[in-house]
Amino acid sequence: MSSLNAILNTASNAVTAYQAAISVTGQNIANADNDDYSIQSANLSTTYSVKSRGNIYGTGVTVSSVTRSVNQLLENTLTSELSNQAALEEARVYMSSIEDLFSEDSDDSLNTLLDVYWSAWEDLSNNPSGETEQNAVYDAGFALTERMNAIEDALSDLTDDMTGEISSAVTEVNSISKQIAGLNLAIVTAESSGANANDLADERNSLVDDLGKRIDIDITVKEDGSYLILTNGLPLVEDGISYDLSIKQ
Repeated sequence: MSSLNAILNTASNAVTAYQAAISVTGQNIANADNDDYSIQSANLSTTYSVKSRGNIYGTGVTVSSVTRSVNQLLENTLTSELSNQAALEEARVYMSSIEDLFSEDSDDSLNTLLDVYWSAWEDLSNNPSGETEQNAVYDAGFALTERMNAIEDALSDLTDDMTGEISSAVTEVNSISKQIAGLNLAIVTAESSGANANDLADERNSLVDDLGKRIDIDITVKEDGSYLILTNGLPLVEDGISYDLSIKQ
């Protein structure tokens, strides 16, 4: 009877283990279109053995762990490239606006107005008492001044826009950093108790990508699984602590 119980127990362990493995496979399939999800694998291991009448018998199989298929080096490289891409795209927007201000493709471009202005002075130098030439210098100077003032106003507006975007970005960076710090604690706590923290780790990676789009960061994975995140060599997130950024004029 004890032998039959052992066989049934071994079979029960196997069914439970492979049900769990199938559940992990189903989770992978369900998240096929989820960019923030990392493929998971159920790792099987032999259960404890028992000794009976001088013989050693196995008791089946169990799921020892469920791990994420993640290459941390590639993850860090991706975050870095996302940061570079975001910086270049933002710079392109503002540089394009500045380029439009100094475009040479219009009659009121700065270069065209300067040419008219200096040409008017040249004409006046040839006929200093000429009323027409004098008026031409005045009109050319007035048009040039208006254009330069317009450019100055536009650059000032761009500066205000940039200041507003930086302020908004700093608020977002501080918020994301707090969330990552919280997930650091949650992941370390879960894994130290033997629980599965894979979904929390995926959530943290997604937040790190969002953070990298807003500020240049360096990531180090500590031995306990938490992230140390630096910006310009200074800590932004360490263990369960985040350090707020502020704007200084």
